Amino acid sequence: MKFLLSSPAYNQDIQHKALALYEADALGMYYSNGVDHYQTWLAKKFRTSIRYLSPSFDHQLQRRHIDLIPDDCIHSDWTWEALRTLAFRLKMSPSVADWFWEKSEHRLDSKSAKLMLQSDFGAFIGSEHSCLETVKQCAKLGKPSIVIFLSPHHSAKKQWVDPEYEAFPELLLPSTKRLLALAVSRDNRRDEEAYLADVIVTNSNFTTQSLVKAGVSPYKIITIPHGSPPVREDTQVSNFSTSLKFMCAGPVSVRKGAYYLLKAWKLAQGQLRHAELHFFGSVQLPIGLLPSTPDIFFHGSVAQTQLFEAYHNSSALIFPTLLDGFGLVVTEALAQGLPVITTPNAGAADLIEPGKNGFLVPPRDAEALAERLVWCVEHPEELYNMRHAALATAKKQTWAKVREDFRQKLGEKLGISLSINHLDN
Repeated sequence: MKFLLSSPAYNQDIQHKALALYEADALGMYYSNGVDHYQTWLAKKFRTSIRYLSPSFDHQLQRRHIDLIPDDCIHSDWTWEALRTLAFRLKMSPSVADWFWEKSEHRLDSKSAKLMLQSDFGAFIGSEHSCLETVKQCAKLGKPSIVIFLSPHHSAKKQWVDPEYEAFPELLLPSTKRLLALAVSRDNRRDEEAYLADVIVTNSNFTTQSLVKAGVSPYKIITIPHGSPPVREDTQVSNFSTSLKFMCAGPVSVRKGAYYLLKAWKLAQGQLRHAELHFFGSVQLPIGLLPSTPDIFFHGSVAQTQLFEAYHNSSALIFPTLLDGFGLVVTEALAQGLPVITTPNAGAADLIEPGKNGFLVPPRDAEALAERLVWCVEHPEELYNMRHAALATAKKQTWAKVREDFRQKLGEKLGISLSINHLDN
């Protein structure tokens, strides 16, 4: 059986799911919108010209390149994604880019539904919100459909994130108001996909439980956590220092709990001595809420090499998220030997052993987070000694293991064998 894997995402999780199928000789096509792969001679020629005309744009496109599977397995549709990318680069209204994004998702779905008419594809795997038409097509054809849910059910968002805008109206930007208004129809689309899919794949127990709580049958769900990037050697951990550098990676946003981290830092200010707080990610909070103190730094979005160097040189990752299906920054930090302080609302919280490789604090609790920051400053040696446990955790969570779990659990659900037939990668 050959699978059509169709997803607008091109992150490591999606790529490794594609690789897992390819290793079992079960990948018919990986279809996406906006990955750095091109089918026609003219498109390839245009891509080559970008390399010389705009090195910065060329670098951004390279980040969309997929290296894990052969190029002839990949099909990319840039029709709407090119316009969304252009709108973003021209700094047009976020609503314009969002409109192009939705058009891109629906086009991918429509094209995938037509592809499933071909006998080449016996099963379909898609991502939430971008595959409703295809899932319906599969039901008509009697072909199994699998939907990947990387985000918790929207009822969890209503519980943990939406109340923030009522309690703190200053957090509600104009663009956020529009997205909240659009969320209703988009969430209904996700609900219908979850109802119709034969199998649902989630990335954490937290995401799984949110779906089950919303009424999705647990018997159709398989949970496959994300893997870790390459792990540093124990001998490569940074040197001990009593001057602590805390870092936060990801959008500086309401959902990521940045507001509570800033509040916690202010509460503990007098007890943090010479500690520093560094944010790596786009700032999505109102500028008026950002402090201008000499111990807090906003670096914006940075290249992955710079981010990983920051992991290596920091004392702990603070990830106070209100809601995250997983939180890849957690495995990235652990792989660099960095202890993690996060909340149970991060799917990756399953990897944290409190007091061993990090800590868990309640979401939306600035006081508890402030107390943990103070503890770290007062116990720098204990915090430093967690580095080896962090590395040990990451070593257990390899992508090879994730791929094997995915093949085994999916094969069991579908009643087929997805054993490895060849290893070209």
